[in-house]
Amino acid sequence: MNNREKREFIFKIYSDNFQSIIDNTKLKNTYDKDYGYYCPLCTNHFTKKHLHDKTLTLEHNPPKSLGGKGTILTCKKCNSKSGHSIDVELANALKTSDAYSFKPNSEFKTNFTNEHTGNKGVNAKIKIDEDGEFIINVDSKNNNPKTSKRFFDSATQTYHNPIFATDLKNIGWQKKLSFSFPKPEPLNENILKISLLKIAYLKAFEKLGYIFLFSKNMQIVRKQLDNPEKEIIKPPFWINYDFPDDKLGVNIITKPRDLRAFLIIFDLKTSSDKYRFAIVLPGLGEDDDKIYDILSDQLTNGEGFLNCELNNYINFHYDIKKAEETFKLVRYWDEIIEKME
Repeated sequence: MNNREKREFIFKIYSDNFQSIIDNTKLKNTYDKDYGYYCPLCTNHFTKKHLHDKTLTLEHNPPKSLGGKGTILTCKKCNSKSGHSIDVELANALKTSDAYSFKPNSEFKTNFTNEHTGNKGVNAKIKIDEDGEFIINVDSKNNNPKTSKRFFDSATQTYHNPIFATDLKNIGWQKKLSFSFPKPEPLNENILKISLLKIAYLKAFEKLGYIFLFSKNMQIVRKQLDNPEKEIIKPPFWINYDFPDDKLGVNIITKPRDLRAFLIIFDLKTSSDKYRFAIVLPGLGEDDDKIYDILSDQLTNGEGFLNCELNNYINFHYDIKKAEETFKLVRYWDEIIEKME
């Protein structure tokens, strides 16, 4: 399936999902828009013609660089805006974390200095291969030749007699270069948090469709995503726990009772490691959008740890492609979740 066919396939799934809501609610008496798709980020309406002019684009969620696939559509404006302001920051942050932890298959650019180079130092790249071996490259084209020469001339030589050597890799003449390099620039932690919130929100939409999206409780999430520089949702909105693989996807927190909400668990993958996150989204109940006001009080020292019970029935027993299951989430929430003690 090429990208055009994939976009048409996704468009039909979610447009059918919303059409089913129209046909089975009071909306059928007042709704006047054509068959179409609502961008989950801005909630603007788009018709099939917007597929052909590429106003509706494939959204890789999580970002493609972190293992994501194109499984939903967002409008071109939202895709571009969030990609530049949110997604790139998250990918760079995780890759920087890998690199400065010296994990295999990571690399980073930096600047080496020692007493011979002065303040400017030499530009270099450190790469750690899959076996954990360090490969250091100082590119002469991107450095002042005189500074580079002083840097390499500062190497000291030591002779290791093979008769007394305990490590056969280090025999004969060995060169040693001493240098330092700076810590990475401070990360924009607020943007990183918003990026994780966006991934969770879009994953929930991918699974649950427009019943989830147009719940009034999701308005606060969209407002936060649209204003990443502001603190609209009070952190923390995540749970620090290494959940097992069978909890990946959409879960519902059933206990503690006052924290009844969705918990979206997902992995982000770099070339060096895998990171698992658990993000809280408001439930469908009355006043569930107040979850963020009380969540921090339940967490130990605000570090994100919470002892909770999860229900993942919907994750395995809801198929958005089946029109007869359109309202299954609402019924399950009202008849099962709300009545749990």
